Amino acid sequence: MRRTLIAVGIVLAACCYFTAIRVFPGLSANAKSGLHGGGVLIANVADSRTAPVRTKSSQRPPSRPRATHEARQLRDFFLAPLEFDGLTLLESLAKLRTAYEDTCRESGETPLQLIFTLPPGNNPRLRLNPGSRTLESSVHMLAGMAKLSVRRFGREYRFTAPPDGRGKLMTEQFSVNSGMPLIPNDYNPFDSDSARPVVNTNAFLAGLELDPSTRITLLPDKLKIETSSAADYAAITSFKEAAEINSPTLHKVTAMILEIPAGAAWDHQDHFQLDDIQLQTLLREATQTPGMELKTAPSITAKPGEDSAIEIVHEFVARAGNPEDGFETYRVGLVVNLNLKPLGLGHQVVVDFSDTSGGVDPVTGVAVINTHAGITDQTFSRDATTIANVDTHPDGTRTVLLLTTTLIGPTGAPARAEQP
Repeated sequence: MRRTLIAVGIVLAACCYFTAIRVFPGLSANAKSGLHGGGVLIANVADSRTAPVRTKSSQRPPSRPRATHEARQLRDFFLAPLEFDGLTLLESLAKLRTAYEDTCRESGETPLQLIFTLPPGNNPRLRLNPGSRTLESSVHMLAGMAKLSVRRFGREYRFTAPPDGRGKLMTEQFSVNSGMPLIPNDYNPFDSDSARPVVNTNAFLAGLELDPSTRITLLPDKLKIETSSAADYAAITSFKEAAEINSPTLHKVTAMILEIPAGAAWDHQDHFQLDDIQLQTLLREATQTPGMELKTAPSITAKPGEDSAIEIVHEFVARAGNPEDGFETYRVGLVVNLNLKPLGLGHQVVVDFSDTSGGVDPVTGVAVINTHAGITDQTFSRDATTIANVDTHPDGTRTVLLLTTTLIGPTGAPARAEQP
């Protein structure tokens, strides 16, 4: 009896191993190749006909480079805006994988080999425009549109179909925020008059077909769902989880300008990045070097994708170049124009920096503007690190712009907190 149990255990273990690497049936050869070749594995937990059997080392896939981030960081790994217009769930996951790997290449990361495990018979066509989201939030959005639940175990996302509710009425309330895809743009959670029932409104749910039994009520800070449909319940729960993962964020930016005299020792390139320890070392050396000057600008917070600026300027009035225009106001000083977006585990940064001075010509009365330094750059910066751009002048002096970018949450704390 003991030998029989051991044998059965070995057979079950072998079956479980091959189940974890099965491809969803019904895919075209091109779709299967795309899913496998890029590092995403679509697994069907019920069908054994497509299970590959590898018996020789020569048949095993080549070893992949070690990923530069952990699976828990997928909660914080931002992707550029995506649109899923009529794609199946499988095609949508393949597109999501491609976006993830493209972002890794752009931000200097080595991607994880993601695994998506799907239940059989669940491959609906989806229409979804989730905007800029983290990878994990996007996965939950796709699960919601497919009326599935999803959980991550390491680097594997396991999708599950909801159990049969047998017509039982389910009621639950969720806390919501403006990032939840169920909430319309004009919904004000602080307005007591905003509470209103919504019954089977497809436009309200981004095209999601709801069961006639489903009733959704918006309260000032809650969303109440009543439904007899387990599928609708799973969909709205997945949307809620997507919103919790993709909570509102801002970019916090600190700027410093370092002026380096001609002849001073400097062994850095014109563009480089520093972690906090390297930045503190650079600043300490600067304060100990004669002739170096450090200017610190005020920190700002900026919304993703919106233009913002850090300024230390003063204004003066001078005669316009055209006498018919009378007088004009001029602004000179330090100006750092910025546009930032979360990307990967950091920030996509567009910066235009200028350092100008000026005054009024005593003879003509018109403005005289002098440009001391100018830097334009589009780059990627890892979160909570500093990017440095150097402008070397003809006289051998240098101006170094130091920008430290950190993604923060609504409370002002770093958004990329440690996740389990």
